[in-house]
Amino acid sequence: MSLSSSISTGTASAATATATTTACNVNYEIPTKDAACALLTSSNSTAILKDCCGVAEINSINNGCSSYCLAQGQDIGDLTSCFYRNGASANSVYCNEVNKTATATASITGTATGTGSTTVLTGTATGTGATASSTTGAAAPAAKVSVGGVGVLALMFCSALLRVFA
Repeated sequence: MSLSSSISTGTASAATATATTTACNVNYEIPTKDAACALLTSSNSTAILKDCCGVAEINSINNGCSSYCLAQGQDIGDLTSCFYRNGASANSVYCNEVNKTATATASITGTATGTGSTTVLTGTATGTGATASSTTGAAAPAAKVSVGGVGVLALMFCSALLRVFA
């Protein structure tokens, strides 16, 4: 079942003193099966989305009349609560999942590097059993030359040299 609504957004130009109105036909469907929430476009919706979506990518839908993000690293309840805490009105938030504890199943992977080591962080947000792991690998140690190996090489070289002159 698809819900739809018509919303008008307006812009005014000071130089021409004319106003233009764009009608938004919002169908309240988020184009993903993963747990996500959307916010209708308003004067502060971009700031709210940036503040609440965390690592999740923000995607514009409905011809710019709303934007959504996955509930990545948080559940639907936390995401919607953040929207409301940051000033979203009750009728401007909609989600594709009614289960407030649902989280996105998309993976979060990143790599951080520093001097002498590399740290790889991986995790999968899959609900209450979300997992994460961290692997730190030291930089490869400088190659050391064995004194005994150098001695053996020198002995072989000298033996070969003596055979040439003998």
